[in-house]
Amino acid sequence: MTESQNTPATNAGASTAETAHVPVGPYQARIFGEHLEQAKAFRTQQRELGARIGPPEKADEPDLSELDEAPEEDTENADTAIKTWIQRKRKAMPPANHCAVRLMMAALMDANPDMMTGLLEGNAFVCIDVPDAAAMAILKKRWKDVLLPAHWRTADFASGSLPAMRPDYDAVSMIIDEPVKPRDVAARDAHALTAYQSALPLIAITPNARSFMAPLLCGAADFRLEFPPMNELIIRLTIEIVTGEAFAGAIDPELVRQTGLDALALAVRVDRNADECVRTLEKLAAAKTTNRESRDIRLDQLFGMDEAVAWARSTIKDLKAWRRGAIGWNSISAGICLTGPPGTGKTSFARIFATEAKIPLISATLGGWQGSGEGHLGHLLRAMQADFAKAREQAPSAMFIDEIDTFPDRNSVSHSHRDYVVEVVNSFIAELDGLTGRTGIIFIGATNAVERCDPAILRSGRLGKIIPIGLPNLRDLEKMYRVRLQGDLADADISEVCLMSLGSTGADVEAIVADARRAARHASRELLMSDLFDAARGGSTELPADLLRRAAVHEAGHVLVEVLLDGPAGVHARVGATAGAAGFVVREGRAENSGTYSDYAKMLQVTLAGRAAEEVLLDGPSHGGGGSADSDLAVATRTVCAMFGSIGLGGPHPLVYLGPRYDTEKILSTGYMRAAVQAELAKTADAVRSLLIGHRAALEEIAAHLLAYRRIEGARVAEIIRTTSRSENAQPQARGDLSATQEPGR
Repeated sequence: MTESQNTPATNAGASTAETAHVPVGPYQARIFGEHLEQAKAFRTQQRELGARIGPPEKADEPDLSELDEAPEEDTENADTAIKTWIQRKRKAMPPANHCAVRLMMAALMDANPDMMTGLLEGNAFVCIDVPDAAAMAILKKRWKDVLLPAHWRTADFASGSLPAMRPDYDAVSMIIDEPVKPRDVAARDAHALTAYQSALPLIAITPNARSFMAPLLCGAADFRLEFPPMNELIIRLTIEIVTGEAFAGAIDPELVRQTGLDALALAVRVDRNADECVRTLEKLAAAKTTNRESRDIRLDQLFGMDEAVAWARSTIKDLKAWRRGAIGWNSISAGICLTGPPGTGKTSFARIFATEAKIPLISATLGGWQGSGEGHLGHLLRAMQADFAKAREQAPSAMFIDEIDTFPDRNSVSHSHRDYVVEVVNSFIAELDGLTGRTGIIFIGATNAVERCDPAILRSGRLGKIIPIGLPNLRDLEKMYRVRLQGDLADADISEVCLMSLGSTGADVEAIVADARRAARHASRELLMSDLFDAARGGSTELPADLLRRAAVHEAGHVLVEVLLDGPAGVHARVGATAGAAGFVVREGRAENSGTYSDYAKMLQVTLAGRAAEEVLLDGPSHGGGGSADSDLAVATRTVCAMFGSIGLGGPHPLVYLGPRYDTEKILSTGYMRAAVQAELAKTADAVRSLLIGHRAALEEIAAHLLAYRRIEGARVAEIIRTTSRSENAQPQARGDLSATQEPGR
């Protein structure tokens, strides 16, 4: 079924308001007409009786015998009797959510005339998937009076009373909302085969036929359809049915998106007019938005992860095709690994994907499996197997396994518990392979360090598609802020906050907005731009003058060398109190390099340039270049360890592999390697110090600019370099020529 089949036809040139209340086809028109006639008759009687009651002290005694199904109460208190009758009739009116479900079912029938012909005139087998639990609960009671003629007799598959003789029944129904238990699969399949062999029209309504019906029977369906979602037409028709009047105004598409069956039942009532119903829907949507966590966002609001979102959209499309039986499960990309820094939204992505795909999400970690018992291998494996079994039982489903780097490369494990670790990894791989069934499960792994994972986990057929998720750029940051601000500060320029947030993750943005809202809430006022700015700074006060000067010099060194060696495009530097730092330099869209010694030498010079700048312009380096795992010295040390001990780009024994590039501690475990790393870092520090001395005037002007304006862009740095160049000796290095840095062993 295509989207166009669900869209009501409109006259050319007609406005939405003029045509939106027209039913989509004959079946929907019938349901709409029946409900509307019933509602109008009730309202007419209500108005007439209400007029006859009059004020209590002047009420005449009406003749209750004129009322159909009139109450037999004593007419001495006639007005009370009439009001009681009106209330009883009002309760008999179908609620708005029931009306909406019947209209949605009718729209499905109108969009599939061949299905209706096969059902009513032949013996078609029709499967309807209803992922929405609220719609499924109503359809269990209301499906027959919409889909089948009133005189048809149906045999209920779930009750076990299947037709012994075909003439006794007109159809067989399979209305199933609970997955079958593994022990009952064989009995269910035999029962379903009997139902199919009755040669009667067969109607199956389940949350998902692939999971709730026998696979063989599911493949035999003549029509595989999905119950349509809520749309503007359904809301308008429901309001007109219940209130007796059409809503003439426009309905915001976002309001339609947020309106579910439960909201419709709360907002659309017989005691309200059409305008009141829509205003109540808007109130409910606003309350949902206010109470919604900032991480409760949609797939199209996930920024900075374009490849992951593209995969999600493609997979959701394939899921729909698989549910229809158009493709096999092997055609779906059902195993990915998300890799990137902490806080970049890997867990949120899995949750949002499952929500939009309308499938359950089973989350797991190795740590969770280990904590399920006393840590014994048997307890861990049973917990692991239970989660995989749960995913199979609820298929189609998504299984999210976080921190998959805790399943290490078996070849690198050498400690005394190696057998335990290998057994765990082997068992995990066996479950991923789906020896007991992988069909219907989409696996999403996540890690901050994909290089630590066992390669066998990441091969094709398991978690074979690796999708990197990096830090957001300025454009993505602004979009992230706008989504989480939910309309607040709509006209404000937040570019400065975005610049302060460069290098932050989606989780950081979420925390900044939450902190800003908290400050405004505690001050009993609306959110201000100053709240957001203060939150982005991490609540820090302004740096003292001497520290601000040192921070400006430090970042000037970084940004100067960054621009000298790799150009100005996408480079930003900032100083001042920010969350966790006195300043930073970032480059957006850094291109992949070849990974040669020269490439690493450039990275090292940029990393150590801040410390070197303090040596050139101030009284020596400060503790700002070290002290933490993400400091300049730590990054530089890890880089040289990887060069010398893992990837063979120098050192005393460049052809000897000492361990994975990330295992700095192991590589530094020998004295000769520590000495080699120190020598390389010292050589780099000398080279970058000489580079900065050659561009001292530029360094001073960049630091002054940072001190005055607190920020500088790469283009401005490049301009300063050009206007302050005084020595021919600086020109080769300005072009990024590192010939002065001799490669080891040459």
